[in-house]
Amino acid sequence: MPRIWYENILKFGVIISLVSFFILNRSLYFPYITGKQIYFNILVELMMVLWVAMVVKYPELRPKKSWITWSLVSFFGALLISSFFSIDFNLSFWGDAERMLGWFPTVHLFGLYLVLISVFRSREDWTWLFVASLAAASGLSLYAIFTATGNKAIGNVNMTSNISTLGNATYVAGVMIFNFFFGLYLFFQTRSRALKFVVLTAILLALIAFVYADVSGSQAGLAIGLLTTLVLAGALHKDSQRRKLTWIAVGALVLTLILLFSFRSASVFDGTRLGKILRDFNSNNATLRTRTYAWRAAYLGFKEYPILGNGYGNFAAHFDKYFIASYYQWSIGEEYFDRAHNNLLDILSTAGLLSLLSYLSIFVALFYYLIKGYREGKISILEISTMSGVLVGYFIHNLAVFDALANYILLFFSIGFVYYLYNREELEAVKADSKVDWTNQELQALVICGLVACGLIYNYSWQPAQVFAQSVKAASYWQMTNDPQKVFDMYVEAFKTDTPYNRDSKMLVASGINSNPDKLNYLSPAKRKEMLDYAIELLRENLVLNPKDSLTLLVLSRLETIAFNITRDVTYLQAALRDIDLAIAEGGEHIPPYILKANLLLMIGDKKNATLALEKAKSLYPAYPNLNCHLAKIGLSESKPSATTYELADSCLRETGGQESLGAGAFVESLIKRYREASDWELLVKVYELKVSQDLKNKALWLEIAELYKKLGDLERSEAVLEAMNQILNSSKK
Repeated sequence: MPRIWYENILKFGVIISLVSFFILNRSLYFPYITGKQIYFNILVELMMVLWVAMVVKYPELRPKKSWITWSLVSFFGALLISSFFSIDFNLSFWGDAERMLGWFPTVHLFGLYLVLISVFRSREDWTWLFVASLAAASGLSLYAIFTATGNKAIGNVNMTSNISTLGNATYVAGVMIFNFFFGLYLFFQTRSRALKFVVLTAILLALIAFVYADVSGSQAGLAIGLLTTLVLAGALHKDSQRRKLTWIAVGALVLTLILLFSFRSASVFDGTRLGKILRDFNSNNATLRTRTYAWRAAYLGFKEYPILGNGYGNFAAHFDKYFIASYYQWSIGEEYFDRAHNNLLDILSTAGLLSLLSYLSIFVALFYYLIKGYREGKISILEISTMSGVLVGYFIHNLAVFDALANYILLFFSIGFVYYLYNREELEAVKADSKVDWTNQELQALVICGLVACGLIYNYSWQPAQVFAQSVKAASYWQMTNDPQKVFDMYVEAFKTDTPYNRDSKMLVASGINSNPDKLNYLSPAKRKEMLDYAIELLRENLVLNPKDSLTLLVLSRLETIAFNITRDVTYLQAALRDIDLAIAEGGEHIPPYILKANLLLMIGDKKNATLALEKAKSLYPAYPNLNCHLAKIGLSESKPSATTYELADSCLRETGGQESLGAGAFVESLIKRYREASDWELLVKVYELKVSQDLKNKALWLEIAELYKKLGDLERSEAVLEAMNQILNSSKK
């Protein structure tokens, strides 16, 4: 095939890799991630078939020797070595559905790089690629803007996953950083007024999207990246007048930032987007504080596995093992991190020092060629300043987040462009080849590589996509229908196909049962047990991949608890206790496992050890929600509750939703007596609300609650109680 055909097809393939930004397939598990990565994998695998055939036939198109290429080879090689020594090889090599960032999907980026440096060989080629990237960024921005508008002012809307096809505001911010600098380069590089207008429009749209993404780390990245560009432009420009103007711009930018941060508490910033951005940079930012716990875990994990890490992508093991309960003062519920939210620490802790040094070598090589190229006259001031700016901006951005496919694609565009800038003379000097006839080597390459690509696509893209789709469909049926047998059959059919990505779908089965176990009542007792055993077995298969996965152990223990409650088979209870002990051993100071253990111990009548488990949890973080309720419930079940028990009950009822956690029992009357004697109407009304929830047709209880709200001065709430009473009593008469 003629060289021009290969080149044009591959250029087109690189450009349409940007289509992945907009793929959102809700029929797949983790729809913002899996569809994009599967599309990208298939695209790169097909491009590599053509690329190999092309460089076999046209050796002049083969990549030149470059430290950039070798740094990438060393990085992916180090990650591969780390994967082979991983505590969970499956997660390291293949990744999971939620991130799709294992070694196998990530190494496809190296294939993209090889295509980039082989066929994008002129300024015109790169101009078109950057224009395509700006067009994609503009599409994301417009999508967000039109989704955000309506009855709300756009300034009041945060650009989160619901209005971005990337699925996360941080990914949007990263895309906009790259495209801001791509646009800056094109704006000053081109002489076309029409292109300048198009580029300027795209830059403005990117900045709008960036502002509403509202990611502090990315804001710092863009600011420092822009400052880098301006400093280089000012320091290197030979025209004294332009150099002076650039330094004035740098000074103005720095002074503006200093003034803004100095007066960020001023009332003029109250309720404004700018005020929020400025004030988010503080030590009490909850997001930042939770990140510090992840960074601590990463550091401790690195100390344990300094050279190769615990296995690329296995940060969750570090976070769980080194989790400390003071985290709960900043966030309740979101307590399982699978990424360090700092790219350097993530690589260091999971893939070790070897991989981190290899990763940093990429940036060393890039700046080496930028500086060397500038000194040799190969690279202009515009090129070194904008490329340095984008690399610095991206690097800073990644100190508080982790990467996704969209950001990786644009990073490799940047890497490929630096390669082009330094080797531009050689690349552009290669003359067009007039060969037309097919060669035997070319055909052999096409056939062999085509067969390999077909195998990869079928086994690691098509089949996983089918399992994702079938498992998501089954999960939807579980929620929407009362036919658990059909759901069971759907899962069994899905898992007949064994793929490296089945672990998340298997977890989906257990999560569905744990969240809505009543669905099992539509099955016969024998079928209930069969489905429970099947779900348990699926989680056991996941634990084979990593026996110390504390989150999976917790989910498994919950599932076994449900199995015991439904079947009354004590072997499930025994298994649940064993697994929750393992979860606690591997889960640091996570509190939910202690609560579950206490509940399991109560099921076998062991109040003493149940109390000890809860007291241990309370010693870790006394303010954790409902711990007082659980302890009070145990104490109130005794024939003569202690004063401490009543104090725990008081604290419980003062918590939001405390009465639901405490539940009803014989102790309710003693609490009513206690609070009535103390004239504590606030707690008394909560006990009566708890009591009426067990006897909705008791008019006297409703009237008592309404009267108590009057005593509290809440007449509106009193009237609402009477209205609710009338509705319930009247409906019961019909």
